[in-house]
Amino acid sequence: MTQQQTPDVTPSIRTGWLPAPVGELMPLITGLGAGLSLCTACDLGLPDAVEEEPTPVGKIAERVGADPDLVGRLLRALAAFGVFRPVGADHFAHSRLSQILRTGAPEGGDVFLQTVRDEWMGGSWTGLTEAIRTGRPALPARHGKGMFEYFAQDAPREGETFNEAMTLMVGSMNEVLAEHIDVAGARRYVDVGGGQGTMLRAVLRHNPGLEGTLFDLEQALTDVHEDLRTGELSQRCEVVPGNGLEAVPEGGDIYQMRTVLHMWDDETCIQLLRNCARAARPGARIIVIDQLVDPERPDPMSSLMDLQMFLIAGGRERSEQEFAALFERAGLEFTKVVRTPVLLQLIEASVPSV
Repeated sequence: MTQQQTPDVTPSIRTGWLPAPVGELMPLITGLGAGLSLCTACDLGLPDAVEEEPTPVGKIAERVGADPDLVGRLLRALAAFGVFRPVGADHFAHSRLSQILRTGAPEGGDVFLQTVRDEWMGGSWTGLTEAIRTGRPALPARHGKGMFEYFAQDAPREGETFNEAMTLMVGSMNEVLAEHIDVAGARRYVDVGGGQGTMLRAVLRHNPGLEGTLFDLEQALTDVHEDLRTGELSQRCEVVPGNGLEAVPEGGDIYQMRTVLHMWDDETCIQLLRNCARAARPGARIIVIDQLVDPERPDPMSSLMDLQMFLIAGGRERSEQEFAALFERAGLEFTKVVRTPVLLQLIEASVPSV
């Protein structure tokens, strides 16, 4: 058999044969099928069943215990989007996209997709219509409890996968964010809701004279980075458990919250910000690290994340003006936005000096 390899590209859906308005909608309309096809491929274990060399469809199907004809059709559909690559009529090879879906791939594609496949995420999106009608977040309505309570009590494995996905995605931005944080004049840096502490670790490594406090719920501090617990940074870092909606550690010069406020509604955010203001030194700074939405120029990532935050926790992504309003209601003074080249931005406020 002569095997001709097709280019490893990510195609787009051809819609020119349709009237313009319908054609422009087709990527959205067909997106559900594409996403579910990808989830099914991973449910079956296809990324691990395809070898380094082009693999016969029959062998792939035998490995995953599925119908050969339908496995071939599923692989062909995904190959149309650049996931897997057809070689000849009945072989498939990995593409750069399917490679990162293999178990343990360093890029973590399998972890991200597992999060999407988990019931708490998929079930929340299927509840979007009812959530918008009622104004009630889908996950708490479905399970009778908040997301973190649900993870702790009902779905610890899903919670672990979520934490791993967030560490991979958000953690990949730590170094860039740390480079953009100005700590001039600060002695103590408090990371509120910092979890494993990877953001605080990056900040302390960039600023050798700075001391840090990692603060989060006790159950969120079970896997703190070794450098902060016992390693090279442990002498400059204390780990403090607690609930930020009740109080936060006192005496900080900078209080940082990375991807925390977008989880909550305005009133909850204001309570957390007020607690930071009460605990901080006069003139201290508050740094919120989150996405920024532009109401006049919406982009897909922040807009969809805005809906997702509402569905799972009643939260939202906010504009610069909305953050400024939160700061004002919390008794803080909005100062500036520091733009970064990554997804997250630094939104800053200060504690009044008098």
